[in-house]
Amino acid sequence: SKGWIPKLIQKTGGMRCFVNFDAKLKNVKDLSWKSWTFDRTFLNELTAADWEAGIKTIQNALTDDVIEKAVHTLPSSVYAMNGKDFISKLKSRRNSLKEEVMKYYRFLSEEVLINGSNKNESFSIFTAGDSLVVTVISTNEKRKLYQRSFSSDDTYSIIINGYGGQDIFEVDEKAKSKIRITINGGEGADKYNIKG
Repeated sequence: SKGWIPKLIQKTGGMRCFVNFDAKLKNVKDLSWKSWTFDRTFLNELTAADWEAGIKTIQNALTDDVIEKAVHTLPSSVYAMNGKDFISKLKSRRNSLKEEVMKYYRFLSEEVLINGSNKNESFSIFTAGDSLVVTVISTNEKRKLYQRSFSSDDTYSIIINGYGGQDIFEVDEKAKSKIRITINGGEGADKYNIKG
């Protein structure tokens, strides 16, 4: 990704995932740009603590010994040229993983997408302390499908899509937050009990 042509393509948005393999991990957001929609949909229940725990697990697994042994499996001619530099960069990128990946978490958390289904669900919004809590319950199965506490420090807006089914949307009268809520009921005879 070095050179002025790849840099021009990257800057104009043509290939945002073109980044250098440097000692410091950076541009995780750009590296992941093709999965933004997927990640917003399927990682939307994970909190910052969940992300940090996952990062810690990866860092603990990628010990110096693991990295060195992995790089030594390269063909000897390749290792002779770049092996030691590759090891050094991998160790450095592992050490900076938390700082850079949490930037991507904050990007995803700015606008959170919560999707229902074509079945009957109940969406509840209330506050607990300084947090705004969103829960989704399957009304037929009486089973919790989703729950997460949101902080206005991380999240600017939440978009809730009910899609099909006879959904219920409830906002507690004491619910108060700076976070903007958008509710799209979708198809079906939905009920709205908006008090907050």
